[in-house]
Amino acid sequence: MRVSQFLSGRRRTTAAATSRSPSSAADAKGMSTPRRTTSKSPGRAPLKVDVFRQKELVTKEMLKGLKISAVASAVLGDEERVYLGTASGYLVVVDDNGKFPIKTRIGAKAVEQLEYIHDLKILVALCDGRLTYHNPGTLRKINSCKDPGIPNSLAGWNQTAKIGMFCVMRGKPYDLCCSVKRAKKLMIAMWDESKRAYLRDQELTVPDHVLRMEWFGRSEYLGLGFRSRYTILYAPDGKTLDPEVPVEGGAVMMHSVGKDLLVSAAMDVGIFLRTNGHPANRGNVSFGGAPLACAHLGDFLIAVVAGSGAVEVTSLLEHRAVQSIETGAGPETAFVAAGKSRAWVASPDHVAALSFAPVSSQVQQMVRAGHVSAAERLLAKHKPSEAERSEFHRNAGWALVTKLRFDEAFQHFARSRVDPRKVLKFFPELKSKSLLAAADEGKHGIHSIVSKSEDPETNLELARLHLFRYLWHYRQYRSSRLTDRAVKPLKAEYQRLKDGDMLEEAMKVKEEIDKIKALDREKLAAVDTALLVLHVKFARKFKALKDLSEAQQDVLESLPFTSLRELLLPANSCALQECVEYLQKGAESPQETDTALLYQSKRMFAKALEIWHDLSKGERVEKGEDGIQPTIELLSAVNIDGGELDPETFWEHARWVLIASPREGIRVFTSSKRTPPLDPDQVLEFLQGINVMDEKVDLTGIYLKFVAENTENARFHDMYAYQLYSRYKSLVEGKVSDMLIRSARMELRTFLKTGTRFDLQHMLETISKSNLYEEMVILYARLGLHKSVLQTYVHDLKDFNGAEKYCLDTGGVNEGEQVGTSGDNPGPAELLNLLLRIYLKNIDGDAPLDSEQSVQSQYGLYQLLANCSEYLDPIETLKLIPEEMPLDTLSSYLETVMRACVSKRRNAQIVSKLVRAERLQTKLQHLEAKRKYFTIDTKTECAVCHKKIGDSYFSAYPPKTSLFPEQAFKSSHWTIVHKGCSRKFQASMRNDMKSANEIQMLWPNPSQPKVRPRVIPVSVEPKQLKKKHSRKQMVKGYIDALGAAGI
Repeated sequence: MRVSQFLSGRRRTTAAATSRSPSSAADAKGMSTPRRTTSKSPGRAPLKVDVFRQKELVTKEMLKGLKISAVASAVLGDEERVYLGTASGYLVVVDDNGKFPIKTRIGAKAVEQLEYIHDLKILVALCDGRLTYHNPGTLRKINSCKDPGIPNSLAGWNQTAKIGMFCVMRGKPYDLCCSVKRAKKLMIAMWDESKRAYLRDQELTVPDHVLRMEWFGRSEYLGLGFRSRYTILYAPDGKTLDPEVPVEGGAVMMHSVGKDLLVSAAMDVGIFLRTNGHPANRGNVSFGGAPLACAHLGDFLIAVVAGSGAVEVTSLLEHRAVQSIETGAGPETAFVAAGKSRAWVASPDHVAALSFAPVSSQVQQMVRAGHVSAAERLLAKHKPSEAERSEFHRNAGWALVTKLRFDEAFQHFARSRVDPRKVLKFFPELKSKSLLAAADEGKHGIHSIVSKSEDPETNLELARLHLFRYLWHYRQYRSSRLTDRAVKPLKAEYQRLKDGDMLEEAMKVKEEIDKIKALDREKLAAVDTALLVLHVKFARKFKALKDLSEAQQDVLESLPFTSLRELLLPANSCALQECVEYLQKGAESPQETDTALLYQSKRMFAKALEIWHDLSKGERVEKGEDGIQPTIELLSAVNIDGGELDPETFWEHARWVLIASPREGIRVFTSSKRTPPLDPDQVLEFLQGINVMDEKVDLTGIYLKFVAENTENARFHDMYAYQLYSRYKSLVEGKVSDMLIRSARMELRTFLKTGTRFDLQHMLETISKSNLYEEMVILYARLGLHKSVLQTYVHDLKDFNGAEKYCLDTGGVNEGEQVGTSGDNPGPAELLNLLLRIYLKNIDGDAPLDSEQSVQSQYGLYQLLANCSEYLDPIETLKLIPEEMPLDTLSSYLETVMRACVSKRRNAQIVSKLVRAERLQTKLQHLEAKRKYFTIDTKTECAVCHKKIGDSYFSAYPPKTSLFPEQAFKSSHWTIVHKGCSRKFQASMRNDMKSANEIQMLWPNPSQPKVRPRVIPVSVEPKQLKKKHSRKQMVKGYIDALGAAGI
């Protein structure tokens, strides 16, 4: 929609017309559609607040026949004045009592316009088509306004032209723009302080007679309103926007607000325009009718509307009307002027002064009306104290509760210092006689408030859920923060008094601190008690509902905790007796588990355990609770040595929970929460006296495993190893399932591999009595008894692959902590040789093998020779092989060995040659290094200072490492310089290189391709370094050197 279409549209007089959405089309200039900001939030009243208070200043009787035609305001020192222009040409000053202390006549006709310029201290009046300047204190005319002798002054122009209206910039340089009656001309004048007069600056031609004009932007743009259109003029070049914007309904009303221009025609909507004519991003303004005149004071727009003559006050922040004032102004003609802190509204026979109401009164009205956000913004502008902010949030919370806006209400309560017990007064079902005595119930509770709504039950549940969140926030964060803030300065004062030996005053401060902390404990007791009731009575019931609204679901998902355990543990401030009484009698059924948790949080463990024991036996009943799990959790953390629980009570409840649930109950003894841990011997004695029917659970073994993992005492490691072995034997003898037996054996094997503290030798002697050969192999290996390992693999397990794998994996590494009979750790070749001897019975002290073992040994021998021939010494192996063994059985082994030997010999030859070549290269480099030498004698001079070297420190620069390679000038001379002359020598070499590069750029070699500049190395005799040559001489010297070199 074009701005012109927006301004020329029909007035919306019905609700249907108001709800009609504006078109979304944009005009050719790309201006966005202005929207009216008249929509209201559901359930919220329009923003109405008494921003201004009216005082009738001048009445018809006081005017005594005078008719007001213009009004202006001025601030003179500490006094704020109002000036009136009358229809009979009088200029009048009005005081606060409505009197006229100064009155002067400036013309025979009506005073059409008044404007006070504060920085220039002049009052400009338009009367009978002429401008006059007046002293605001005496109303006397300033001579410059009537002296035509001042060049380019408006005084001369006043003699020849009739001024229709004028407009003054609101800021520097206070340019003045005049329109000419019955002519399409504008005159812009600039103020000259030395002459105290406005001088004509430029004269512009406009397309029509100007009816409205207003400076805006950065004092360079002028809004011009005509009879049926408006435009914007850029003053420096006199150009206007193209095209002009047509409007309907009469002349356009204009008023500048900041850098924007408010434009409105004969309708009820005004828009803010930028200097480019596009709508500004600050919303629109709605009026109750066509505005006749307007002004702005602070953040409020004051407008007199046609028809009723009422004054409408609109907030420029909220973009909506906040107050309507009946001033008695006429319905057709009205004038508005705004000063520093007051505004004046005038009609021909009436003047009223509008002054700001106190901020506290405005805030209070907004809060009562439910416009809390607007009230908070208004309060923030006046920098309130912390106490004022807290009071505001408290009042806002009460007001929003009455309007059923619980989410916002409890957010404000959370930001205030309100006593939570006073919040609980709205909920009589949560109050306690002993704890909430300070919070009177009052006349209205939450039930009476929600009973007037459409859905009382739903609103009541929402209120309780929001209260739930507020109380939890107060408990977790707000309480400690408020207490610390109150106690911190008192602690500092107490310490100061104590250090100054003023003990009596210090004790008084200490009593105040104790009172604050005691009050905080009372508040927390009320809060925790209410939270417990809310959770048990309402939150659980609310969660069980299926048909929840979206708002209820959002609040339910945001609840701070889902289990009462989170509130009660590890500590709480609940009133014990009242909460126990409620949990047993106040709820629908006794809450036994919650009661036990409450006792546990109060460190009354015996009572909590008694309740859970009764639940397990069926003496107390609660759906879904048997008391086992909470008993285990309590017993696993309680410390019987510190007096938290009687030892007899502990062992009594540990016994029944182990019998009821052995798998879970053993956690009582294997938990790491308890500090210090229980005596292991006492626990083992206790566990051995408990008979568990489940064969899968070994209580002693589970506990010994826990002890072995958490202690370095070797005794318990030995006990755990023996317990694993004994359990395996008992399972085998008991004829249980194979899976259980395999599991027990795997557990034993794992501990034998990883255990670090048990006695290996003793465990080996114990296991040797059984057929646990794999476990014996583990122990033999850890003891370093490699021969025993291999014999077990070959003779008992018949696992030849396992024997070979052991030799290859274990060779060079001793896994055991003890050193066996085999001495040092053997390598893979030694272990394989030992395995070969076992196969060939060629080990002293071995009994002869029977026929079956002989066949198996031959099979293992053939497999060993085939798989591990590269590790065996061929000569030693052939010596060990019996002569009667057939050759065809060894053919594959011999072929493999011979190929390996030939390959090894050739590889050795290659390596030998490579080493010899490397040695020769090293020798050659040594000789090359020895060739570089130089001789210093008594005649050797420094190449820089030409002094004898003698026995001074020196530096030598070989030709190959110099800045000039010897390809250009071959020289075998080393350059010898003093150590202190090294930097000068290096600098001269770099300068010579740079000059050589410049010469090559000036005279390139035509025979070379032009790829890049060549560096022409030139050697310089040391004697030349003593002289400082000019650049011309240096270049000439290089040219001579190049010619001598044949370049």
